[in-house]
Amino acid sequence: MNMSSNRLMSIIAALIIFVSISSLSYIFSYKTPSAYWYSIVPALFAIVSVFVFRNVALCLGMAVVIGSFLIDPVRGLLKAGETLGGIYLEWGNLEILLMVIFFMAFVSVLIGSGGFRAIINHLERRIKDARSAQLVTALLGFVVFIDGYANTMIVGSMACPLTDQYKISREKIAFLVDATSAPVAGLAVVSTWIAFEIGLFEQMNQYLALGSNGYAMFISALPYRFYCIFMLAFVFVNILSGRDFGPMKKAQIRAQRQGLVSAPDAKLSTTKSFSVLKARGDIRLSPWTAIIPIACLFVFLISGCVIWGMERAMTVLFSASVLTLVSSILCARALAGMNLKHCLLSTWDGVKGSALPIVILTLAWGLKNICQDLNSGRYLIETLGHLASPSIFPATVFAFAALVAFSTGTSWGTMSILIPILVPFSHELDGGQLGITTIITLAAILDGAVFGDHSSPISDTTIMSSVATSCDHIHHVRTQLPYALAIGGLALLSGYLPAAFGLPPGISWLAAIIVMISFALLASFHESSVIG
Repeated sequence: MNMSSNRLMSIIAALIIFVSISSLSYIFSYKTPSAYWYSIVPALFAIVSVFVFRNVALCLGMAVVIGSFLIDPVRGLLKAGETLGGIYLEWGNLEILLMVIFFMAFVSVLIGSGGFRAIINHLERRIKDARSAQLVTALLGFVVFIDGYANTMIVGSMACPLTDQYKISREKIAFLVDATSAPVAGLAVVSTWIAFEIGLFEQMNQYLALGSNGYAMFISALPYRFYCIFMLAFVFVNILSGRDFGPMKKAQIRAQRQGLVSAPDAKLSTTKSFSVLKARGDIRLSPWTAIIPIACLFVFLISGCVIWGMERAMTVLFSASVLTLVSSILCARALAGMNLKHCLLSTWDGVKGSALPIVILTLAWGLKNICQDLNSGRYLIETLGHLASPSIFPATVFAFAALVAFSTGTSWGTMSILIPILVPFSHELDGGQLGITTIITLAAILDGAVFGDHSSPISDTTIMSSVATSCDHIHHVRTQLPYALAIGGLALLSGYLPAAFGLPPGISWLAAIIVMISFALLASFHESSVIG
């Protein structure tokens, strides 16, 4: 009865949202020379309804159907089917979707063959004290850069046995795992994240005729990924200085003085249900089982770009994902002694894990096509263009993306919804070309999504970080939030605002690191003064 009531309330709320959006759009909007007021209804519905249902795939699908009926009231459902089906008729789209599948399968084989675990075992021998235990945990986050979920599960499950003897709180370990999962996977030039992100970028490249490609756009935006870069820098400044603040400091004092790595009132869970962490079958652990395929991946990428050029980067990435999966299976067989059955089972685990990203990408592309047919981007530009300024637009986008991700608990969903809506706007601010405002806006959407996701208690990665480290989820959220807000504010003030005025990103990096180190030194001085 309770579940039925909640479902009914959600449906009623969604209907109210839809009617409200339509009414407000009609009241405050008008017909521009090239689009009607209702052209923005599908995109707005996708954004707002996610707050109610917290299901990105469902909300994107509903938005596609609504937009299809706005285009053709008689053949709405058929139009939606044609829009989504047409996506699979373009080879460029299939390349991206297949690349996601192959990358996820590759990660699964590396886990199943024990390659990652062997690397972790090697790093364990480097731990000598609490500081080095935290450093190893953070470095593991860099080692498992291929996928954010794999990062969280692998590093989280291994970190607790490594750190408990040094009296490091579970809250701190959960933060280190969470802070080096999405930022590392999001910045890595090869990962399941980049496969998702460049898929969205490539669609914008084709729609706006930017004369680039998704991979090149990703590389151009990298220097402006201020939140991810600053968070990773903060992790190491925090570990090396040993200076925590807020609830995290209290958790660390409890662990060090009382020997309680978990709070007395903590509600704990374990990672023993994550069978994907276990190597399949009776295998030989060897770090080369992971190192060689990863090295092959970079060799394939570099050689492919040299031979075919960056203009065919998508084909290079797709080919590299296929060859890398093959090399990982060969290494699993030759070095780990993994039988063919277990290789295929690990591959299938990865294929199953790619289902949700593929669904989200397909629906996001469908919504983009619907918005294109309705000219919603042009409507926003003609209606609100006089209110936007290139100097504040990227910072505003960063804050808005963070709000959406915080409320919905999904970074990928936030990216898939906002990129088709906001990038055409920034493109217009750049005078119809791929300019600095568009590049910074792309970075701001990606980073704002990660920032909001880190801060959200309903985020899947936040929850997985709590579970993987056996940390009380509420305690993890409460201790991590001040750190995420501090770095988010630093990214806004030291990154996106100055960058929009033309400040080189390197100067923003340097300024942020100076602020972090100064804060750590001031904290040390204050603590010494109090003790003295």
